[in-house]
Amino acid sequence: MDIPWNSTQFPGQGKKESNTIVIGLDFGTSSSKVVLHNRSANVAFAIPFGSDGHPSNRFLLPTRPYFNRDGKLCLSSINDGIPLRELKSALIGNPSFSYDFVLENELQASPTLLAAAYLGQVIRLARVWFLTKQKAAFGHVSIDWHLNLGIPSTGNHFHSKKNSFRDIAVSAWWLSTQEGDITMELARKALEIVAKTRPWPPLTDIHPDNIKVIPEIVAEAIGYVQSPQVNQGLHLLIDIGAGTIDIASFNLYSDGGSNQYPILTGEVHWLGAFELHKHRIANVKNRLTRWLDQLGKNEDPVRPIPSSVDSYLPTADKLDIRIDREMDSVFYEQCMQAVQATMIYLRKRRDPHSPHWETGIPTFLCGGGSQTTFYEAALQEVSNWWKKNQTAGLKTLKLPKPDHLQAQGLAESEYHRLAVAYGLSFPEYDIGGIKPPSEIQDVRSPESPKDYTDDFISKDQI
Repeated sequence: MDIPWNSTQFPGQGKKESNTIVIGLDFGTSSSKVVLHNRSANVAFAIPFGSDGHPSNRFLLPTRPYFNRDGKLCLSSINDGIPLRELKSALIGNPSFSYDFVLENELQASPTLLAAAYLGQVIRLARVWFLTKQKAAFGHVSIDWHLNLGIPSTGNHFHSKKNSFRDIAVSAWWLSTQEGDITMELARKALEIVAKTRPWPPLTDIHPDNIKVIPEIVAEAIGYVQSPQVNQGLHLLIDIGAGTIDIASFNLYSDGGSNQYPILTGEVHWLGAFELHKHRIANVKNRLTRWLDQLGKNEDPVRPIPSSVDSYLPTADKLDIRIDREMDSVFYEQCMQAVQATMIYLRKRRDPHSPHWETGIPTFLCGGGSQTTFYEAALQEVSNWWKKNQTAGLKTLKLPKPDHLQAQGLAESEYHRLAVAYGLSFPEYDIGGIKPPSEIQDVRSPESPKDYTDDFISKDQI
């Protein structure tokens, strides 16, 4: 029997036993990931998206939604539909922006409306997968649903962005439980209901208090926190996404058995892997344009013409492309300076007395772009500089894949793509206390700290 898309429970009524199932939803710039966690059974499931998922990894759902002529939400593949790679970026930086879908029909949607509709469909896909595939194991219980949505580190804007992301999450759940397709009209209705009904509208099979917005950096570290290699104190986490680099630091400690995560710094920079890709493409185009401007000028009519057309095409040398670092130099320096700015602030004002300055700051390099050697090299260069300046630099750690996470076909090396969704799949009371940077005062060191800003790596030293 097919499970209706708006279902929230296994078929059948009158179940006496209940289980809490947490949906950890990582709403990414390029793709979204979902992990469902049954804490009673101590098992977590990474949701495969089948034909809707990316061909390279079915656990990744491309963040490329659009509305068709009928106003119905569609999940396009990587090669069709309208490419909307900037949806999450717009939510963070330009929520008043409007997407035009079918100009002759004047279909327009704000990033907030489109995100609510998209996430509503993501929740549907995850719930239906669970209700279909896990009926044999859990069909005898009723489900107490929880939903955790991740949010980037947005510094002093954390609270305002958190509220807007929670409105989107509540709207998405409401949409996911409605009959029929998710449409632009239905999404508008959801946002209006959430805005007018405070504190929150009645929702199906979830209490509004169980819809949470959790910082992604905290979620990303959960696997580490629950592993034998966990260490207390200062940590640095750098998440390389498609659009942004999320650079954050936190001071992990335990208080009465509950983990605490004071977030000391949190900055988002538009220096992600796809931005690097676009930077390189623009650079190559500029060099091609310069080469084309010179093509055919000052030719010698006496010399023999080339033997083949291939000889007319440019080589890397003709385009003045000698090494990647030369082409990447500006972007590379920006990445180093972004990490360095966080390190300087930590050293001078946030946690200057941490013993990890002497042993190496535990550092996680994660996210979809973290496997690119470009970012590894930039981080290593920053670490090497700090090793020469009275610290032990950075100590890079790998996020361990949890033993109880079921993700058939997921390579061990690909777990980092799901780390945020996995961390979000824990109830908030299991995650612990989170305090944003705006609520933490600077530390005034009794000694005048060194000014590190003047002698750090410059582009002339690269």
